[in-house]
Amino acid sequence: MAEEISAQKTKKRQRKDSLLATINVEDRFDIEPSKPLPQYDMPPALAYECFDHHNPKNHCVALVCDPKMPLRLANLSQYTSVDHAGLQKIYHFGNIEWTPEERGCPLLIVEHPRGERVFASLDSTIEPINEEDALLRFMRPAVRYLALMREQNITHRAIRPTNLFYGDENRTKIILGEPISSLPAINQPIVCESVESALAMPAGRGHGLPADDIYALAVTYMSLLIGHLPCHTMSDQEILHSKMSIGSFKTIVGDMEFSRMAFELFHGCFEDKPSARWRSEELAEWIGGKHFSLRMHPVPSKSTNPFTINQKDYFNPRILAQGIAENWKESKEPIVNGDLDIWLRRYIHDSEFSHNLRSAKIGMNPDVNANHDRTLLRSITALDPKGPFRSPHVSSMIDGFGGILAFYNGNENIEQSVLQIIGSDLIPFWAEIYPDSLAPFQKDINAIEDTRKEHRITRIGGGIESARYYLNPGLNCLSPITENFYVFDIPSLLQALEKLSQTQPKKLQERLIDREIAAFIVNRSRRDMRSELQNIDSAIDPDQARFQQVKVLAALQESAGEHELPALCKVAADFLRPTLHRLFGQKNRNRLHQRTLSVAQLGSLNEVISSATDSNEVENDLTGFEIAKVEFKQVSRSIERLEKLIRNRSEEAKITGGRVSSGIAGILGCVMTITIIFYIELL
Repeated sequence: MAEEISAQKTKKRQRKDSLLATINVEDRFDIEPSKPLPQYDMPPALAYECFDHHNPKNHCVALVCDPKMPLRLANLSQYTSVDHAGLQKIYHFGNIEWTPEERGCPLLIVEHPRGERVFASLDSTIEPINEEDALLRFMRPAVRYLALMREQNITHRAIRPTNLFYGDENRTKIILGEPISSLPAINQPIVCESVESALAMPAGRGHGLPADDIYALAVTYMSLLIGHLPCHTMSDQEILHSKMSIGSFKTIVGDMEFSRMAFELFHGCFEDKPSARWRSEELAEWIGGKHFSLRMHPVPSKSTNPFTINQKDYFNPRILAQGIAENWKESKEPIVNGDLDIWLRRYIHDSEFSHNLRSAKIGMNPDVNANHDRTLLRSITALDPKGPFRSPHVSSMIDGFGGILAFYNGNENIEQSVLQIIGSDLIPFWAEIYPDSLAPFQKDINAIEDTRKEHRITRIGGGIESARYYLNPGLNCLSPITENFYVFDIPSLLQALEKLSQTQPKKLQERLIDREIAAFIVNRSRRDMRSELQNIDSAIDPDQARFQQVKVLAALQESAGEHELPALCKVAADFLRPTLHRLFGQKNRNRLHQRTLSVAQLGSLNEVISSATDSNEVENDLTGFEIAKVEFKQVSRSIERLEKLIRNRSEEAKITGGRVSSGIAGILGCVMTITIIFYIELL
């Protein structure tokens, strides 16, 4: 999947690169988007020419990484402390405003190999290198730097033929490329991975153990000796099935002929039991000329009678565990009704499997029609305790859940499957039955236990979002609010919000902090911000929710030492405007908002809050309101008296009018009577 993303991005950049100007980073590095170096790509990171003004002797390559691919930033300082000529150096990490994609991207400035890539692709063939030269150019330095990495308690997890470069034009040195630009082992071919890791989805392979690096080292060394990747004619599924059926040594070495010294190496490094695999100490002794016995590798337990699920036959427990994961619904009945128990007792002569399966089924509902996801999860682990944790959508090593949550951000099926696994009792059950020491995994077990508690917190700052950042200490913020910026710490979050306020302030009209940003803050801030974040989602008091968002950002600005954020402050002032309805006077609201906008120019969010919550302004507004209420009552009484007076005078007018009308009518009657009498007398 990583290669597919890389291919899409490469096509896009090739179309635009020729039009782009030099990009300067921190007044030190000049990066040339118009000069790609595809031969040094580290998929999905893409390589470009780079010049270091501070140290022109540093021959550099700029790796513009994919912001959707989590980087191994938690291991960056440890990796850079391993100073060895056989490892590609990292000179700088930061972010860059990458014009070809019009967004921010993570940036690694790394050593420019003096020669080309040893294997251009996994399908490439080269002229085989004889053992003496391969030992001198690759194995001797590799054994040393792997020992140094072990001292730093880190693994490389990107040792493969395509990550080798010639260190000079004469090809007298071979250096190993950096491992930081992508998730551990995500680009590793199946043949380079131990059985356990190969069974996990690439994003869930985890940082693994030094034994995983030694396994991959032996495969890479063999590739140099034979001129191509071992098992190159087999598909991934064929390689994996063969490893599970007959073991890694027989699968990878097969009937190829090597010197005894090479056979000793492959014998020790392709041991399928990690605790029995060679360590850096054995490698150093082998390099020094010590001989080791070639004992037979144990063959995985195999039944003469298969266990059948969905018309497919499975002959050993590990392959059957994978079959259950691939045939989830069809596996329920034979596990619940006891068929699997019978098969293990009769045909797999190892009581450990039967004991584990009985433990897995403790508390199981005997009804076949019930939900048996818990039983299936535990049954897979019982059959293959060293393998990954598997469900229909997820396959992960103990330290791979964080990578899966980061890489598949937004995929609900995968996220829910991860939560189903880490939220159940599967991890404690696995810890009980794991056959080797749990010491290498104790840190991961503790992290999973902490995550179980974290994801149960449904309020903002917790949940699946917080689990994602907790399990990925170097993961950038995945909020859609800051999607066009590469936000990897609190200062870069504040700067992203500042730039967004300058260019797209409408994007911050509804909220300044969403669930992703809140979870990022909880896991990246140096102070505990959970209490400050509690009221952000308050539906009861939306004004309080708005104030709290600005207060959280103000606290971050203060702690991070970001002195001026004028654009963000202006947006915050507008964001708080709806809260001004608590003032009674419209003129007061407008005046306070204008004053807050003026204060915002200072760039301090604390000052914006102080202005928007000015107690004197609120008190004056309240005093004015009380005075207005008194005046309103007085005016109301005056109006009431006037209305009463008007009503009284109206009634008096009616009475007086009646009297006048009657008088006039009487006079007119008399006049008419006299006139008629006078008229009659004349007649």
